Amino acid sequence: MLRRAHTTWLQTATITLALLLAGCSSTGDYASESPQQAAPTSSAESDSSTASSAPTDDRTTIERSAEASAGLAVFDGWLFESTSSPQASTRQLTSPVDGSIRLSVMLRDEWLGGDITRFNDRGLQLTTEPGAEASVALVFDPASLAELNRYRFDGTASGVCFDGERFITSDGSANLQHRSTNDFTVESTVAVVQDGVPVTGLSALECSSLDAVFALVSRQNRVVVINPASGLIIETIDLANPSLDSAATAIAIDRANNILYATGKGWAEISTQPLPG
Repeated sequence: MLRRAHTTWLQTATITLALLLAGCSSTGDYASESPQQAAPTSSAESDSSTASSAPTDDRTTIERSAEASAGLAVFDGWLFESTSSPQASTRQLTSPVDGSIRLSVMLRDEWLGGDITRFNDRGLQLTTEPGAEASVALVFDPASLAELNRYRFDGTASGVCFDGERFITSDGSANLQHRSTNDFTVESTVAVVQDGVPVTGLSALECSSLDAVFALVSRQNRVVVINPASGLIIETIDLANPSLDSAATAIAIDRANNILYATGKGWAEISTQPLPG
């Protein structure tokens, strides 16, 4: 088990890089997102980290300060995380080694962070605004986390991933929506079923390929692997759950290292376990 140094973005200053990139925006709305960079972890802090032996099923946890995590995604070996807290939602760069936060951007006060995914060489983060009829998906630069573009769409989405050709979203029901990368409009919908029964509560998503979508089932600590064309369940994965107080709310897959990450709101850990197959 890796223990995290407790330096957080709340103790850091705004970096100037975001001010340069802010010129990419065309409206004043973008100024409400301010990147902050965490102070580097000292070598003494790093050396104090200890690792316990892994369980026999190779499930481990990365300890850290509790976060209101709403989404995870792997970007070139790093974890990009979306958090959801009233007037304090963020997207941030999180170390998969010790759970420390290396870079963080605050969202607008009225937005709650949702799922997050890689979109070609960029990132995309879902947001919701309580009481609003429409939602916003933010396209951002992975290096600086600065916003580059945004999609506005009707309703809400609880999960999102990009399969290389289109976005796939969930909305808490048993349906997956296939969305255009041009304007985020729904092009088709598929019902997810297992043994003829709809699988409701689909939330955070991860696209593994054109033929497989990993979907977290709300409040069950269970991931179902779905054929996005047919909606049929290929496989079911039980998550390692180090938190007894709440279920997982975010997942990410790292195909290069064969790792499935999971965490939840209020969890002080990010759990890891091998991907099946």
